[in-house]
Amino acid sequence: MGRRTARRVLVLFLATAGLLALPSSMTPAQAILQPGEGMLRVTSNPAVPTQVMVDGIVRDTWGLTWLELPAGQYEVSFTDVPGFATPAPQTVTITADNTTNVSGAFTALGTLRVITDPAVPGQVLVDGFPRDQWGVWTDIAPGPHEVCFGPVGDFAAPPCQNVVVTAGQTTTVTGTYTSAPGTPGPNNIGLLRVTTDPPVPSRISINGNGAGQWGLSWLELTPGQYTISFSGIPGFATPAPQVVDVVAGQTTVVSGAFSRLGTIRALTSPAVGAKVSVDGVPRNIWGMWTDVPAGSHQVCFETVAGFAPVPCQTVTVAAGATTTVTGTYAPPPVSPAITGVAPANGYTLGGTAVTITGQRFSTTPGATSFTFGGNPATSVVCSSTTVCTAVTPANASTIPVTVQVQATVAANTGGGATFNYLIAPIPTITSMFPNRGGLQGDAMIDILGTNLVGTNPATITFGGVPGEILCDPGVCLAFSPPSVNPATVPVVITVDGFSSVVSPITMFEYTNAVSEPPVADHYIEVHPDSDSVEIGNFPILSPRTYKIQVWRPSEFGRILVSQVTGIPDASNHERINFTSNNSTCWEVVTPNIVAGDIVQVVDPSGIIEQMTVAATTTIGLNASTIYDANDTGGPLGACTAPLEPAIGGPFG
Repeated sequence: MGRRTARRVLVLFLATAGLLALPSSMTPAQAILQPGEGMLRVTSNPAVPTQVMVDGIVRDTWGLTWLELPAGQYEVSFTDVPGFATPAPQTVTITADNTTNVSGAFTALGTLRVITDPAVPGQVLVDGFPRDQWGVWTDIAPGPHEVCFGPVGDFAAPPCQNVVVTAGQTTTVTGTYTSAPGTPGPNNIGLLRVTTDPPVPSRISINGNGAGQWGLSWLELTPGQYTISFSGIPGFATPAPQVVDVVAGQTTVVSGAFSRLGTIRALTSPAVGAKVSVDGVPRNIWGMWTDVPAGSHQVCFETVAGFAPVPCQTVTVAAGATTTVTGTYAPPPVSPAITGVAPANGYTLGGTAVTITGQRFSTTPGATSFTFGGNPATSVVCSSTTVCTAVTPANASTIPVTVQVQATVAANTGGGATFNYLIAPIPTITSMFPNRGGLQGDAMIDILGTNLVGTNPATITFGGVPGEILCDPGVCLAFSPPSVNPATVPVVITVDGFSSVVSPITMFEYTNAVSEPPVADHYIEVHPDSDSVEIGNFPILSPRTYKIQVWRPSEFGRILVSQVTGIPDASNHERINFTSNNSTCWEVVTPNIVAGDIVQVVDPSGIIEQMTVAATTTIGLNASTIYDANDTGGPLGACTAPLEPAIGGPFG
């Protein structure tokens, strides 16, 4: 690279500084400070394309706007810029909620050009330090300098010259060698040759003292060890210093390999005071534009209140090329919202289809979901952006829960509504009597339980086969369907979609014949005037438990006398407990019995006697005994015999 090209590079860097200028409306107050953070503002004076380093890490080029950093001490340093003297590092202290300002004062250099005339390999020394052979062209601090010339064989060296170098200007010095045959040249020296690869206007230093620029031709040095270092060049990674040995009579060659960097330009759109980080290191706020090694880098943008988070971006930077990364700050997505749920109640078992109305739902399958008390709905279908249907999950508690909507596309949870879980009215069978019957079916069974009445009539199955049932709260009258074979089957009552649980109590046995005690004659006698029922000639097999119950089919099987149970005892008409094997009948006091009522005598094996009360003019009627209407009631006596002979034989 020639000197004119280098100057063009410098002009280009200076011109691009304007592209990084912040809008006048930007202020440090717009930066996003976290607790315990302060701000660091760094400028270069004049503005030059130096890379600003904080604790040895490059942050940005030209300067730093207002970089937020935790309170503490930091070292701020600057990279070299051709044509300027690099300022020394500065140690600064950042305090919370305050801004620390640092200015890097870059002093403009002058240029010293030294020529040997005629061109001879004379060593050029400036201020007593060897700079190069044949001549020198390098940046140097403004002010007075002494230029001297080393010996050359057969020539007389010119005298030293004192010159004054002016900043920004080139001072030319010519050393005129005159012919002097026989004049000895330098003795016991080695040569040092230094190049930059590619050629760049780097200032080369020997043991910390400036020598030439761009490279050294063949500099004469006394034998010994020397440290060769290079000044930085924007756009290139500076090679590390090298320690070399210069040997008498030999040439030591050193090459400074300057690797080409790439450039990352990070922008915030719109311009916001967000911290930009590259490879996990905070670089600057509002944006950054700096050189980085070629390769893969991750650029991240700080989250700003009022905007949706900006995802990190991984980019590949090519050497010598600029990669632009934009962090686009968009308003956060508006949350979906629920305005109503119907129905607002459902059972803890789940499975309730709920219509949810609201705003900003998504019709894309899976994009909108709902939770009931934190548990996801089992299915969701959104017919529009305002109406969705969700099926409730099961829930163990009856405490009201919140229904929330989450639009997974935006990962944003919206508002909710209240949904009440209720205990499901599951029908329960607590008693079933009798629990056996014939294969022909039509066994009349009384069932006691809970939740037997709902919005819709109850249904019943015997081993999955539908039977007939009529229910009042707490009690049902059921009739078994026929069965092909003897078997014990579960009885299940279903009310409004809820079914009873199968247990030993709910098992019903189908048998070829329902056994009954072998009796010659037994009867049921109804006394409406005394509200009593008398039965007689039943065998007394101690201990044997009977039930007397009265059904009223006209009122859906309502039981009038609820399962009076006991071992017969003629002395008690309310709850009969017979203990004597000689007793053959007993009496139960009942509510008012009317025509159409069914009176049953039941033992564990099934119904062994029943009668249907006829018209009110008939006092007692069943298949075995008829009594006249003139019976006046009163004491029943010893229940020793029916008033009239049996008709039709025993009733089974």
